Amino acid sequence: MSRRSRVAILCAALGFLLPASGQAQWSASVDFSTAANPNGAWSYGSRDLPDLLLSTLSLYTLAGNTAPFDSWDFDGSLNPGVFRNNTGASLGGALPLDPGQLALHPGSGGQFSIVRWTAPASATYALASQFTNIYFASTDVHVLLNGSLLFSELIDQYGETQSFSDLLSLNAGDVVEFAVGFGNGGYVGDSTGLEATIDETSATPEPSSILLLASGLIATVAAIRRRTRA
Repeated sequence: MSRRSRVAILCAALGFLLPASGQAQWSASVDFSTAANPNGAWSYGSRDLPDLLLSTLSLYTLAGNTAPFDSWDFDGSLNPGVFRNNTGASLGGALPLDPGQLALHPGSGGQFSIVRWTAPASATYALASQFTNIYFASTDVHVLLNGSLLFSELIDQYGETQSFSDLLSLNAGDVVEFAVGFGNGGYVGDSTGLEATIDETSATPEPSSILLLASGLIATVAAIRRRTRA
């Protein structure tokens, strides 16, 4: 076999072993489902004050599918809860959600309402999120990675938004959480819209694949050198 052929085979092996850029995308609103919790990479739950960073996430247990909302909460009150407009029309009144828009509401006892995303694989992910005041009250909004704050702001005016974007290098099983609290100390009127998308931009090779590739490279280079000297 010629040297050129060996190099061609090596290049083909390199392309096979190294993952291509990921095309996967997740959307908190588009992916929202009441079929199960967790729902794929997404989970819905709450965490009590003052332990936003410490306590275990309590998953919502009650799914609701009564128009105009699909929802998850504990008792049907949405205090706390997460819900989505399941109609094809914009809603007016106290909860003016656009079609398909997702919202979170904190609890009367100070519970944070949380949407969690769990990384399915080690990769680099592009995160984009926006919280929107859709009613009238003050709320506090947060983005966390594995229990550490990436972003924390207050929203205290109707229609006000707070946005956060970042490029995250994550391991499989890492968790990103989007949390809404009751801001001014009262939970009434604290429904807050959430738009969050996560795009996989590149996959990280497994260590075993890297070692296999390195071994193959060394063996191929050695064979080429022996044939060249012969």
